Amino acid sequence: MSDRLESELISKITELQQEAKEHQYVLHLNHFLPSRLVLDAFKKVEPTRKCFRLIGGVLVERTVQEIQPSLEENLANVCCLSPI
Repeated sequence: MSDRLESELISKITELQQEAKEHQYVLHLNHFLPSRLVLDAFKKVEPTRKCFRLIGGVLVERTVQEIQPSLEENLANVCCLSPI
């Protein structure tokens, strides 16, 4: 393999690795931000207030106090698994 071809391959691999990191960051934000916004909104309402959550394509009715613990757990998991 020529030095020029090897250099081009290394450059392309580096470029693709950077793009992969950027995509991971976007995916992380798409999971992190909505949960964070909902949890911030929950701070301003009564724990017994009715809310809705989409679970497996089904909209379910619950209260804030029922939904909040699972959202907090999901958010913690997303933060821990984050590649950034």
